[in-house]
Amino acid sequence: MTLRANLIITALVLIILPIPLQAQFTYLDISLGNRFTNISGDKNFKTKYDQTNIQINGLWRFKRYFGIGATASVPVREGGTYRLKVARKYQPIVIPHSYGQSNLDFKYYFTESTKVAFNGRIYGGIKGNFYLDGRISMFSMTENLSFTNLGKKYSETNKFSQIAPGFSVGLNPHLGKYLHMNLNLSWDFYTYKDIGFKNGNTSKKDTYYIESAESNIGSFKFKSQVIEKATTFSFNFGLGYKF
Repeated sequence: MTLRANLIITALVLIILPIPLQAQFTYLDISLGNRFTNISGDKNFKTKYDQTNIQINGLWRFKRYFGIGATASVPVREGGTYRLKVARKYQPIVIPHSYGQSNLDFKYYFTESTKVAFNGRIYGGIKGNFYLDGRISMFSMTENLSFTNLGKKYSETNKFSQIAPGFSVGLNPHLGKYLHMNLNLSWDFYTYKDIGFKNGNTSKKDTYYIESAESNIGSFKFKSQVIEKATTFSFNFGLGYKF
């Protein structure tokens, strides 16, 4: 069994099984979230990854102002705006997920695995249940590239394993005796190691060259858009049960 599968199982066990703590409340909820990641560092020519996900959240509020919990987050939609910075100038080549003119069959996009996070929470009070979370998330993000040029096919799949710190600010209001709402804004901080393409078709293996006589494409060189660090922003809304 893979490490990722073990982490998911561990998170679900922590979420589902009751803990013999004398807790004020135990919260279980299902949330819908949207996540946005700027992958490239160029402000004028951004490559962005977007995701819609479903989350299963569990938290044990063992004291009035403190709680611990876990989250399993599953992507249900992935997209974004994926562009490549070419050697000559800025030129948007790829719109999610492909660019198919002239037998180029160009595809460049990003995907993310299921994410497991473990968090600690500080509450600011009882009435509105304002809270601040700190967490560690474990998952992987993959850079995908494929294209055909002059009859030859090229492809790259670069997977970046992540142990990412992050935090959330949110509200956890009670809706009667058993129901509660979970609203939050979140930030996570990604670090990418061993970045760059590895199978380039030039003397530098981090660089690809595409040759074309068509004026709407042109010949150009490009590299990976991934930089060493990135920040992800997300907003999430959930409803759940408390006991």
